[in-house]
Amino acid sequence: MKLSLLSFLCLMLISSMSFSQLIISQYIETGVGSTPKGIELWNKSGSTIDFSVTNLDVKKGTNGGAPVSDFTLTTGTLADNAVIVIGTDADVSGTGTGFNDFVVANGAAFYTKTFTFNGDDALEIWLGGVLQDMFGTAGSDPGTNWSGNGVSTLNQNISLKSGITTGEITGWTDPSIRFETTTTDNSLTGFGLAPASALSSAKEITAYSFVEQTGAAIIDNINFTVDIEVANGTNLTTLVATFTLSPAASAEIAATSQVSGTTANDFTNPVVYTIIAEDASTQNWTITVTEALPLATVDWCNLQWPSSGAVCNGGVFNAYAQIYQAGITEAGGQGANIEAWIGYSTSNTDPSTWTDWVVASYNVDAGNNDEYMANLGSLPAGTYYYASRFRYNSGTYAYGGFNGGFWNGTTNVNGVLTIYALPTPSITGTLSYCAGSNTTLDAGSFAS
Repeated sequence: MKLSLLSFLCLMLISSMSFSQLIISQYIETGVGSTPKGIELWNKSGSTIDFSVTNLDVKKGTNGGAPVSDFTLTTGTLADNAVIVIGTDADVSGTGTGFNDFVVANGAAFYTKTFTFNGDDALEIWLGGVLQDMFGTAGSDPGTNWSGNGVSTLNQNISLKSGITTGEITGWTDPSIRFETTTTDNSLTGFGLAPASALSSAKEITAYSFVEQTGAAIIDNINFTVDIEVANGTNLTTLVATFTLSPAASAEIAATSQVSGTTANDFTNPVVYTIIAEDASTQNWTITVTEALPLATVDWCNLQWPSSGAVCNGGVFNAYAQIYQAGITEAGGQGANIEAWIGYSTSNTDPSTWTDWVVASYNVDAGNNDEYMANLGSLPAGTYYYASRFRYNSGTYAYGGFNGGFWNGTTNVNGVLTIYALPTPSITGTLSYCAGSNTTLDAGSFAS
């Protein structure tokens, strides 16, 4: 079936309008009487909108009811990235200035409408029969208003957040997702100024860190606080913070400009940053730095025995080590939160520099100590030095030497282990083997 020219043009119009963006960029609902009430609409379509061709229809859903037409506009145009304002035009709070005068002074067109919406009434913006944006959630009654994070659809002047340039046709239940509070006193600040031309009021700390931190900072953008922990022993008096702020915002402490990654400050007590937005509005943020508690340490440990030994490769060579931790190892059985290893190296050096460690298993109680053991007999042939390593409650490592306590390289030293290679048996010579080993000789492996 062939489409008529008129049908084709209608389809093209609807198709093009599906990409248009006429969105609510500001909203005010009065806390006193019936004025001011109004909305600002922002053209983000990329071209001029001709309302005589694509009619505007503002629909209102009262108390959760289905939205019905509340205002239509069938004349005039709106340039790309420009705004119009629709609202009541009575004197605002006895100031002698009407809504219309305020908006026109800011260079935008104003259309008078005696809106009666309240904070619990949803709004829909339709253009050429296509839904462009939804304010609140159509068909849902939130009670008195939608609210979240201090932003409310009741008794507030709220503005679209920086960076949002498209409509939300499925609605929302938390206005703070898209809007931020501009005023709460019925003043009309911002109306008639397109978001792209208005200075940003964003003044958040979005990231904050120290080289010395033990974990990520906790940033609370409701109470405007940052809590961060640094390692035990950190000098709090000369800490340098690395931070990220809202676009175009800057930071000061006591009127001193702050440079991320450069400016040092004393964080012995909480420090107040003043974040200054592009529009010169400010917000104080409190930064609290906490020094981490000292890591748990081991009270005593050693390399119990043997001090040395020799074994064929594949044989059993158990090294034993003991630990004492007050209040932990005295009781019967394995003490809680203890980790143990036997380490080895081909160099007779400080075991804290070694990289090869075998997990040791609990063996027995030894008085007030716990004893652990690990088998090193599977190492390749060679000479090795061995020592113990313990850790309590994920704290710092401690290294044990033979056999009086912590390794010191003089009186408490590494053990020495020799691993012999298994000999290759030969039928033509003397057969040698490791006494005490469990080696099985396979007749098929003898040389003829």
